[in-house]
Amino acid sequence: MAQDVTPDPTPTPSDPPTISSINPNSGVIGSEVSISGSNFGTSQGDSYLTFDDVRATTITSWSDTLIKVKVPPGINGLVQVAVITPAGTSNTVSFTATFTTTYTSYLAEGSTAGGFETWILVQNPGGSTATVTISYLTDSGEVAGPTIPLEPQTRQSVSVADTVPDTFDVSTVVTSDHPVFVERSMYWGDCIGGHSSIAVTNPETTWYLAEGSTAGGFETWILVQNPGDATANVSITYMTDAGQVAGPETPLAPKTRESVKVSDAVRNTFDVSTVVSSDQPVIAERSVYWNDNIGGHNSIGVTNPSTIWYLAEGSTAGGFETWILVQNPGDSMATVGITYMTETGAVGGPSIPLAPKTRESVKVSDTVRNTMSVSTMVSSDQPIIAERAVYWGNRTGGHNSIGVNSPATTWYLAEGSTAGGFETWILVQNPGDNPATVGITYMTNMGEVTGPGIPLAPHTRQSIRVADAVSDTFDVSTVVTSDQPIIAERAMYWNDRIGGHNSIGHAQ
Repeated sequence: MAQDVTPDPTPTPSDPPTISSINPNSGVIGSEVSISGSNFGTSQGDSYLTFDDVRATTITSWSDTLIKVKVPPGINGLVQVAVITPAGTSNTVSFTATFTTTYTSYLAEGSTAGGFETWILVQNPGGSTATVTISYLTDSGEVAGPTIPLEPQTRQSVSVADTVPDTFDVSTVVTSDHPVFVERSMYWGDCIGGHSSIAVTNPETTWYLAEGSTAGGFETWILVQNPGDATANVSITYMTDAGQVAGPETPLAPKTRESVKVSDAVRNTFDVSTVVSSDQPVIAERSVYWNDNIGGHNSIGVTNPSTIWYLAEGSTAGGFETWILVQNPGDSMATVGITYMTETGAVGGPSIPLAPKTRESVKVSDTVRNTMSVSTMVSSDQPIIAERAVYWGNRTGGHNSIGVNSPATTWYLAEGSTAGGFETWILVQNPGDNPATVGITYMTNMGEVTGPGIPLAPHTRQSIRVADAVSDTFDVSTVVTSDQPIIAERAMYWNDRIGGHNSIGHAQ
């Protein structure tokens, strides 16, 4: 029988950290930089970075010798960067922070043909009106979309079919003169199914996608978007429970998007992860459909493996089943530990060996049965990838998300609706050792609405129903704030839960 446990503390080095370099040594707010050195610790734990006196909250990767971090807002000009661990404070390195007048978001998936509809959701949490411009990338090239003014503290929805009708392959690029947060939702079969994902802000040359299946009525597609001005030579590699399988290599013309069907290379296999590699920066997502497209889910990829992943959503009650998908893209055996966090505390899950270049699935109800609110923490002695998939109604519906590897004190969730048969839930996970006080604020097309404040005990998870504060409203974005670092996701359901989708938030 599973017992409540407290997650093991993160191992920390005994010597203070040392920074050897930062690359690049200048950049705009929100861009990613790599910090090399030693004695950082195998995972973040209680360690952190500062840019002068500003603490960085968005860590994309943390290992003993390399940290990847987004440049935090609130700095400008020449600053000094330091790493602080329980063993001490590092030397500092110089970084020059600059502002940008253009903010860009990318969404690889999208379709307006075959019964699909696609929506772009844009949230403006700032104090100034944002001018937002949308363009679409199809298999035949770029198509200009609308330009919209987005008032402060509001959210708007844009139908892709208004510009690009009857097109299977449609990616999206959103630019703005002020910071905004962007998601995309898709529906099909008169809303029998649907999926959603946040946008990414930087193309990369490598993407990892832990989920995927080509057995049991599942089909899986890899969606690749090239927003650049040069042809990208893209290579696909699959990782199954039996090992690695080579996929296709394809040239991807500038300003286009293509779809790759996984079963063309890997047939009748339940566990299929993917690595997308390119000689030019691209965007990669993955969509999964089942039972003749009755259900489907989608996620962006991640660009870096990590030794820690957090997944706020999950349930094993009310007809829900939840799976944790782990991918080991490395060359060494990984020992993976699972810890679940419920409304009443942490529950120790399994420890599994994960061979190099493989993927495995872990069923949450093998440990935590008949529990409505279940978050997950995945830890590993080697860098891996983790996602979570949830199904319900005998798999008539399902949703999926990547994990995040760093808690944050602020999360933005652009999508949400409480009208037209939609229900929206905000899922918050506190993986830390201290109680968190969490505040919720909603942004609609009519302005801001104050939501609840809730206490969130250490190592627990809670669910917040948006309709308790904002009822019968189609356009509802959310801001989650906390006095302690937490994780936040959003789940939506419709038509008496025939369909549903889910996404992590944007961390700040």
